[in-house]
Amino acid sequence: MGGWVDYGISDIHISIFSDQERVFELKKFCNVTVKKINPSVVLATGSKQNLQEWKKYKEVLDESGITTGDIPWLDIRGNHDNFNIISIDSPENHYLNYSIQGQKKARSFIHQMTVRSTNYSFIAVDACMTPGPRRPFDFFGHLDKTEIQHITKFIEKSKQSKSDYNIWFGHFPTSCIITDDEKDVKQIIGKDEKSVAYLCGHLHTFAGLSPNMYTIQNEGYLEIEVSDWKEHRIFRLGVIDNGLFTFVDVKHDEWPIGIITNPKNALYHMKKKENIQSIVDSTHIRVLAFSLDPVVNVSIQINNGKWINCYKVGDDPLWVTEWNSSLYKIATNSIRAKIIDKMGRTKETELQYFSLDGTQPSFSFISTVILNTETKTFVLITIIFYAFMSIIIIVPLCICKYLHGLCQKKQRDNPRIRRKWIRSCVRKIWLLSTLDFIFYPIIIYPIYLAIGPWIAGEIIEDKYGVIYSWGIFVGHSFIPASLSYFYGFLQLLTFYFPLVWILAHTVDKRYQSLHKLQRKKPKILLFIWRNLFFIILMIFHMYLIVILWISYGTVATLLCPFLTWSTLMAVILWVYAHQVSISYIKCAGSVWTPS
Repeated sequence: MGGWVDYGISDIHISIFSDQERVFELKKFCNVTVKKINPSVVLATGSKQNLQEWKKYKEVLDESGITTGDIPWLDIRGNHDNFNIISIDSPENHYLNYSIQGQKKARSFIHQMTVRSTNYSFIAVDACMTPGPRRPFDFFGHLDKTEIQHITKFIEKSKQSKSDYNIWFGHFPTSCIITDDEKDVKQIIGKDEKSVAYLCGHLHTFAGLSPNMYTIQNEGYLEIEVSDWKEHRIFRLGVIDNGLFTFVDVKHDEWPIGIITNPKNALYHMKKKENIQSIVDSTHIRVLAFSLDPVVNVSIQINNGKWINCYKVGDDPLWVTEWNSSLYKIATNSIRAKIIDKMGRTKETELQYFSLDGTQPSFSFISTVILNTETKTFVLITIIFYAFMSIIIIVPLCICKYLHGLCQKKQRDNPRIRRKWIRSCVRKIWLLSTLDFIFYPIIIYPIYLAIGPWIAGEIIEDKYGVIYSWGIFVGHSFIPASLSYFYGFLQLLTFYFPLVWILAHTVDKRYQSLHKLQRKKPKILLFIWRNLFFIILMIFHMYLIVILWISYGTVATLLCPFLTWSTLMAVILWVYAHQVSISYIKCAGSVWTPS
């Protein structure tokens, strides 16, 4: 065959609480699937979580014989493996005791091997934060200068050993890794001339929006995020055959499995890394076929033509048939394979498109945006979103307050707006801006969230710290900001923005009531109906406060301006809006005529 076959799984999420099926399926994966395919190596890129789940993971590997077999099992930590861990040598870092590689290599490592006279280097990138915060601040990875130096040494080691192909892997996509270096992780991998691919997990299927999250980075290598084992039981079969890297994502326990290695899928052409001319010069179509029982027939179909039988090559799972590549030199062509095993199991591979003239399809828009965007750009975008959400509230309020002052001084005419709905919206904001007790907290709130502490308390168990939008201080360590401004943006979108409009509407109703006949206080059901949006907002935030308390404890919940204090502020301002004095309302509405 001439090449290397690997397995990749990610986001295992063994659960002792919700889904025992994951453990059973992992046992089957180790005992049956791995042994049937017999790959050169297995890559497992996180995540487990607590001690019991780590023990179960280790138990499965030990019972299957993986730990004593000839197939290297290269496992590395994911973000869930790093929850609430103060340092790499913490007793809570169960990766050190219950993983295969953690007992020998605490973080990033290199594994080198030779398969059929070809040298391969597998470089594992552990980008877990140190310290490891609790959710939701653990979503991004982080490489400090020390870890970057380790990884750079691995590149040098691969050069010294004359590695032919370097396969990088880790839990986090490169776009989710912050570095303490001018170069981001994409460029670090890219400067490795022998790098072929970076294999990762973490994003699952991005809520189903991108089940095939692949891209080719600007540096020329392929980055492929495998869907999770947790929900979808997906694993990846990767092959380097005659210098071309090919892969297929497979649903576990679906047999047979087929992967066409030549001609290669045009979508995955790495023009800076591979000699695509080798496909043009090739004399045979090549298919790898695996099943629970011996494969008895493999056939291929090009451009929906007739099926052509392949023949098996020696003892390898390789099936080939001759072809004339000159017939397909123009544009994009399609090919698929059909595999049949001894028990009659039949599987057709997905239609695969190939080209011999350099034509290359495009990756999905979502995959391209998520995987190709630099981490610093993501952070900058979240800051822009946060600033935009702040501006669209602060600026109109400030303008209205300024204009109100001019109107009161008779330096400009009172506002005259003919369209009723525009007039109503402007009046609501205008009236709110005149009430200093509400105006200043509303203006200060987003500014405070941008610079002030969000949470103070036990950020990691027995270790106190402070969380800001721009980073986390815990113990003697500092963790740079990742998605903090995004969480701030969500807070403004789901709390601040609705609260401002609820308060503005309440004040406007209070103003309107001055010009109507006094009525009795509304009954409780009517009161709830009129204030339903505020009640829903408070229930939602109380739910978030409960989640905060479960995750970070009582001290952090009490010392939390981000959630607890802001909820208290909302209640105080809402009560004030309902009870604001008549004199204030008359002054506020002096430039308006009720409608």
